[in-house]
Amino acid sequence: MILLWGLPGDGPLRAVHASLRSRHEPVCLLDQRAIEATTLNLVVGPTVQGTLRAGDETIALEAVTAVYARPYDVRQVPALEDAGPLSPLWQHGLALDDALLDSAAAIDANQLRSLDAIHLASAQQLEGELDVLVTYDERMLAAARALDLPVSVPA
Repeated sequence: MILLWGLPGDGPLRAVHASLRSRHEPVCLLDQRAIEATTLNLVVGPTVQGTLRAGDETIALEAVTAVYARPYDVRQVPALEDAGPLSPLWQHGLALDDALLDSAAAIDANQLRSLDAIHLASAQQLEGELDVLVTYDERMLAAARALDLPVSVPA
């Protein structure tokens, strides 16, 4: 599953979400404004484990293979602004924001990087029009080969 995180109205995030959905990729869009209803249970070791709950949806972090994060300053989320910096909600928002950034980094360190996953999804959409995908990254190279994309690693 690819986890998208930010504001649904953000142009690039909306475009990536639409592209992944049109390709029937497993994707979840975590709306940053829903911070009141979002909890994270995170365990980072050799692998990333835990759960992310947003409203009625629960995501097993073990199933997340890439994260495309476009968060805005969490202190500008209306619910947090209204609650103020001394409120428990403000503290929850800051802690959740930090934890999500940490989990995104951990997931990307163990899996295909988010932008690489997006590049590969784009390359797949080009179908027969793609001459070659050029990369020096071993993880992206392996993923592209697994998708039968034409790949080149310049010397």
